[in-house]
Amino acid sequence: MEDAAGSPINLRPLWGALILALILRVGVWVQVHEIPLYSQPSGDAATYVALADLIASEGPLAPRGAVYNQAPLYPMFLSALQGMGLSLGGIRWVQHALGILGVFLMWLIGRSIGGRYTAALSAFLAAAYGPLIFFESELLSICLAIFLLQLALVAWLRNWKPILAGLFWGLAVLAQPNLLLAGLLVVAVGFYNPKWLGRAKRSALVFTLIGLMIPCSLTLARNLSEAGSPTLVSANGGINFFIGNNRQANGTFHLPPDSGLINRPEGLFASAAEVAEKAQGLAPTPANVDRFWWNRGFDFWIGQPGTALGLGARKVMFALNNYEVPNHFDFGYFRERSRVLWALPTLGWIIPFALVGFVLLWRRGRALLPLVGIGIVISVTLFFVTARYRLPLVVVALPACAFALNWLWDQRRSLTKAWPAGILIAAALVIAFIPMIQTDVTQAHMMNLEGAALAQQGDVKKAEEAFLRAAEQNPQNAEALNNLGRMQAEQGKITEALQNYREALRANPLQAETYFNLEELYREGERYEEALQILDKLEEARGGQVADVAPALAYRRGLGQLAMGDTAKAAELLGEAVRANANLGGAWSALAKILLANQDGRACEAAQRAMSLVRTDLESHHIYGVCLEAQGKHQEALGVYEKAWKISPSNPETPFRLGRVHYQLGDMAKAEGHFRAAIERGKHPGALMALGSVYERLQRPQDARTVYTILSRDLPTSPEAKLALDRLRVLGRSTSERP
Repeated sequence: MEDAAGSPINLRPLWGALILALILRVGVWVQVHEIPLYSQPSGDAATYVALADLIASEGPLAPRGAVYNQAPLYPMFLSALQGMGLSLGGIRWVQHALGILGVFLMWLIGRSIGGRYTAALSAFLAAAYGPLIFFESELLSICLAIFLLQLALVAWLRNWKPILAGLFWGLAVLAQPNLLLAGLLVVAVGFYNPKWLGRAKRSALVFTLIGLMIPCSLTLARNLSEAGSPTLVSANGGINFFIGNNRQANGTFHLPPDSGLINRPEGLFASAAEVAEKAQGLAPTPANVDRFWWNRGFDFWIGQPGTALGLGARKVMFALNNYEVPNHFDFGYFRERSRVLWALPTLGWIIPFALVGFVLLWRRGRALLPLVGIGIVISVTLFFVTARYRLPLVVVALPACAFALNWLWDQRRSLTKAWPAGILIAAALVIAFIPMIQTDVTQAHMMNLEGAALAQQGDVKKAEEAFLRAAEQNPQNAEALNNLGRMQAEQGKITEALQNYREALRANPLQAETYFNLEELYREGERYEEALQILDKLEEARGGQVADVAPALAYRRGLGQLAMGDTAKAAELLGEAVRANANLGGAWSALAKILLANQDGRACEAAQRAMSLVRTDLESHHIYGVCLEAQGKHQEALGVYEKAWKISPSNPETPFRLGRVHYQLGDMAKAEGHFRAAIERGKHPGALMALGSVYERLQRPQDARTVYTILSRDLPTSPEAKLALDRLRVLGRSTSERP
């Protein structure tokens, strides 16, 4: 590469920045990869992973028959990488690779606006910017959006085809939809004065706009064809606008308690549709629901303009503040656990110098970066501010900061020119470090997430400790109280569990999980009427607004009716549950049990469905094995039972079933071994009786007599053992009997 004068470009600073970027990312990974939260996707990350799995099974248009509720590009990105055989850990390193490539792109941006020193500083700042490294390790769309935005700016500044710059920006919109507003703002200002963007003619802006809208037109066409909805990218714009613009909004993600919205990935859109349907009396189509929530937000601005303007100013302060507002994981939580991350710069140290850089660039007629920065701030504050939503701002803030630092160095001997910049920097530093949020709430949230990750890993004791710390940090954290009760219930601490469930309901009477946990506790304690009453109380507390949990309610009511012996009512409720949500593995398993008892051939299909959804569900494996036995497929039944034994090696029922199949196949040695294994794992009359039959066939009457004697002693009311003993006495020889 050469500069304008033809002399070779010094690439050593770039290579230094790239090496530093790699070292810092490895350093952060070493210090955080063993934290339970790092390896366990949750929240939006879990939703993206689930969507990626859906794309793998249904194709690139998934979810079929439904509008996009979230931007689609990142799930496609995940699905493609998983299709190449990469694990989630490998995908994180692909994202780190994009971040390192982004260092090179920032070098190009810096060189385009300010020369080699600005380029070098831009690259080093991008290599060492803490929040960038942190979010590259998260399974969230923002990393991909930032990389595409960097490509768009490089394409424009390096005078590539304008349509290419627009296309990159349009793809970024498919990862982070609010960037569309920022892009349209830049194009609109460019139409007013193309020279501000470094172009002589407006035709470049036309082609940029075409490129910007191509990806959006594809998602629009897909949403129309699949769901009949004229949704440009995703149908969450209206609900996000309302969340950020209502009389109880605080500038971040905060659901008003009286809004009827449920703070769960699966519940938010369902509850939003239900509220909109009741209020409008119209069909809850995606377009109708989206329009309803947009109108709710606009009503706030029209009805309370002063409050709305104050809220807008607060959101601007959030956008420029050093604090990384959590919405998924808290950056501060990981920063405290990584010395490398703790030592790296954050926005509060960048934005004061970036503001100076924006002013300098604007005065010199280079308005692209300032306009993009303004557009991103507007596009974020229009909704609500979180760390990851404002992160694209650094794509222009870092090179602007580098430009300002380079300029300040040049002015070091002429302070009279630099003092206005010094005042701006000082004022911005004050604003950037004003405390904006009560951090104990976010710390409690992170402790709760840590406990959830530990629980999923099977460490119940440590999970309980994490939930307890979260509840102590914030006694109003209903999720932590509910999860604490769950861990205590699993350890048999029923009294403590009940107390924490009640505290959770006092903190949040709308939290369905707590009602479900209470229902399960009562049902397992054979307090069936109370269990069903708990579910009724959930409907009552929500005023009948239960669309998001209706399948789960039907499922649990079905389990209650099954426990009470009303199999007809149970089958009806369980059927309702799986029709509403075909992914309820537990409901399929319980339904299979009823169908098998009724000798209904659909039991096999239901058991198969349950096994595919919950690979660790023991009962569905047993039911499917029985189905295969009935069809004479003994070898296949053995395979299913072997899988069941791996799921729960201590369960006596599985070796009993294995022994029974081997008995049917005539392999008495294996049958004996499995029946004995069942007996060793717990009292199992069927296994004892079957073992006696094995001994009779092997002509070992004394062993058979011993087994039948034990069985008659343990179950004195059982006639089978007594009859077998009488038979042995009468015949005086062994007989063959099928178990």
